[in-house]
Amino acid sequence: MSGQGRIYRKRGRGVFLGVLLGGLGLTGEVAEARAVRAAFQAGEAFVYKFSVGTIEAGQARMSVGIPERHEGSRLVAIQADAHSLPWLGLLVRLDDTYQVILEADRLLPRRVVSNETGLRERSIRAELEGHRVKLRFTTPKEDQQYQRVLPGLARDPVAALFALRAAPLAEGERIDQLMLDGVALYRVSCTVVAREELRLGSEQDPAPPRTIRAIHIEAQAQRIDDLGRPTSQPPRRFRIWLSDDERRIPCRLTGDTDLGEGRLELMSYIPPGDAPAGVEGGAGSRVRQEPARSRTYDSSGGISP
Repeated sequence: MSGQGRIYRKRGRGVFLGVLLGGLGLTGEVAEARAVRAAFQAGEAFVYKFSVGTIEAGQARMSVGIPERHEGSRLVAIQADAHSLPWLGLLVRLDDTYQVILEADRLLPRRVVSNETGLRERSIRAELEGHRVKLRFTTPKEDQQYQRVLPGLARDPVAALFALRAAPLAEGERIDQLMLDGVALYRVSCTVVAREELRLGSEQDPAPPRTIRAIHIEAQAQRIDDLGRPTSQPPRRFRIWLSDDERRIPCRLTGDTDLGEGRLELMSYIPPGDAPAGVEGGAGSRVRQEPARSRTYDSSGGISP
């Protein structure tokens, strides 16, 4: 089997920065035609806790840079990282970073770079242009580069999530799209189920639990090949709740992962102009490892300390 074949048959990780951080992708044509609100706010940032089953495993963070013009396009950098809690690090270390450079107007990724350590040691770099993607896949044992032609426009999970924030999301609406998660290509079908009350947090958290209005979305991701044909792998199912307001903040994401059911739940949202120490703006923005200021998203749509 060729090196490219070995890489292509590896399962996309989709643990926290993949299926759980996004998982919903609109094609470029759909996103441009149907966007009804801003997909992101320059300078905003998010902090999540993640768990597998009933075990809290660590935190994940994401921040949005300031769009900058480059060769005729407005580009914006979105940075994310995930780190295991100290106690879990004694058993399984998780220390992942993720960056996507987006065309701010079309919400299409130009470059995606993910670095994974702990559960798996690997780095994946994707350069996208139209239906073509140039991939570099690096592990301690191999360094492979190759190109693929996809059956349509695809987004990475984070870009797809931001495109979703801009969509109308009427109840009962169904959206079918492509998502490239690492080297794995998925056809994702998602349905807006309802607008409902969502309780965030627990009695064990530093901040008290709160209830918000949220948009509930159910989705299924089927792995496909580059001709658009389903593979033999079973589909993955996941659920997303966005705040039902102008911000459309991703508040909870649950779904199938390589380790069982995983969950990301919002701990704090930092609006534009109120970024904490360690979260910088700009096209080269980075999410550092200092903790963000503790803020929670309340049921009225405001930010409370």
